[in-house]
Amino acid sequence: MKIIKEAVQNLVIYMFLVTIILNLVKASSFKKYIELFTGLILILILFTPVVRLIAGENVLEESLKTKQFLFESRDSAEFIYEAEADTKKELLRLYSEKMKEQIQLLGKEKEMEIERVKIELSEEEEGFGSIERIEVWLKEKKGQEKLKQLLMGVFELEEAAVSVK
Repeated sequence: MKIIKEAVQNLVIYMFLVTIILNLVKASSFKKYIELFTGLILILILFTPVVRLIAGENVLEESLKTKQFLFESRDSAEFIYEAEADTKKELLRLYSEKMKEQIQLLGKEKEMEIERVKIELSEEEEGFGSIERIEVWLKEKKGQEKLKQLLMGVFELEEAAVSVK
């Protein structure tokens, strides 16, 4: 709308100035050159809004590129969050496996056969990876309390967090 308004204003000013110039020149030998020159200026005045509209498409194109970049950056951020979550899960899994191995070794040192170990780790930001619960299944029932006390001491857990069956 602004481009059209400027074009109309320029055209009105042009017509006003050309009328004055042609009235001053009247029947001069330079009149045909002045008409040629003012005709070229008229062409420039008429094509300027068209060029501005075409150049305005570049502004639109830049705006679209900016929006596309924003969408791509959001997609990248989502990918990073997913990768971070996967990394945390893998870290917890590896940590849990190492702890299970350590508990198996403790059982062997105390001459107890451990059948299975289940460890629950915290996934919360605060206290990430801390032990919430340990469950141990022994092949034989003897030494359950001894192993429970040992696990509570080694991993600094409360009695409710350790179960030996």
